[in-house]
Amino acid sequence: MIGALNRPVQVLINNAGGGRPYNLDSPLGSDEWDQAFHLNFTAVRRLTEYVLPAMRQARWGRVITVTGSLALQRMNAATPAKAAITSWCRALSIQVARDGVTMNCVAPGRIKSVQTMERLFPTEEARKQEIERNIPIGRFGDPEEIASVIAFWASKRAGYVSGVMIPVDGNLIRLDLK
Repeated sequence: MIGALNRPVQVLINNAGGGRPYNLDSPLGSDEWDQAFHLNFTAVRRLTEYVLPAMRQARWGRVITVTGSLALQRMNAATPAKAAITSWCRALSIQVARDGVTMNCVAPGRIKSVQTMERLFPTEEARKQEIERNIPIGRFGDPEEIASVIAFWASKRAGYVSGVMIPVDGNLIRLDLK
């Protein structure tokens, strides 16, 4: 049994991800695709399926998956896996609803994280360009904005919310089709 003091898990937050850029001129090998699907779909599915029996028996549980909502202009091997896990969560939410278990997804946009601030947009100029081109709200998001959605879904107050995906992305758009 996973959990502190061998108690069943009541709230599971799936938050794993990663992939490699995909280019039609030099597509990824099947091993790279398999790794992206394993991390972004299979691992999430297996962990969720591991904790669901105890949640269903307790007639209460929350499964929250951090996923993605974008099909970026440059495909990433994780993109289709994230779409698959979102669809899987929606379908599974219907099956476990009568057992008091909710399943929801949150899709972050550009959040002030190490990956966003240091790897993807390491300079002020790069950040400014990304915001101007793609984020109508005019800024990157704060981690607390994702955490607030997750905290709500983990609470008793969210017992009537299941099978949804909420983008927390500043109304992120992709217009530059370079």
